[in-house]
Amino acid sequence: MAVARAYQIPRSTVLGRPARARTVYFYDEETGRLSHSETVWEPTWDDDDVDWALADMANRAEACHTCGEPTSETTRPEAEGRYVAAAVRCHACTPLEKERAKWAQAPPGMLFSVQRRE
Repeated sequence: MAVARAYQIPRSTVLGRPARARTVYFYDEETGRLSHSETVWEPTWDDDDVDWALADMANRAEACHTCGEPTSETTRPEAEGRYVAAAVRCHACTPLEKERAKWAQAPPGMLFSVQRRE
């Protein structure tokens, strides 16, 4: 669902559902010759796609803005003490922040990057 949300396309398209069309041919009654045709495409968003998108929107609306957990669960009195937090260290950010600190008095516009050593 995250890919569908990011690219604003139906979930079924991400999963490989091909776009389908049906063409109807109309013939002249007197001559029997083809007079015209009409092509009708299936809807881009089917009912299942809409249901998935609405559920995703509801889940995102309910998520705590800080931790991302559903507030309908985390704000209940019985949830007290049921969650633990952990700190982890990003080993790429550590040298990046050290380098930024060295240049704290640098003129604006300094750019910093981090590369992985092999």
